[in-house]
Amino acid sequence: MDFDETASELVIARLKAMPPNVKFSIGNHGTYSRDQLIAAVKDRSDVGQAMVEMQLNYLRKMPSLSENLV
Repeated sequence: MDFDETASELVIARLKAMPPNVKFSIGNHGTYSRDQLIAAVKDRSDVGQAMVEMQLNYLRKMPSLSENLV
């Protein structure tokens, strides 16, 4: 799935807000640093697309997750 520029910018902003030493495991793709993922999103690589998809899925589910906490 190809995401628009706004979605990519949102994911990059979320990644930049995280500590630079954080590591992410992206399914079968391996483990990446924050900066490697930012580059992957900018390059629109398979890993970058997977990261955007995961972040958007998370954001879509947030409202229903918070309802369960109340």
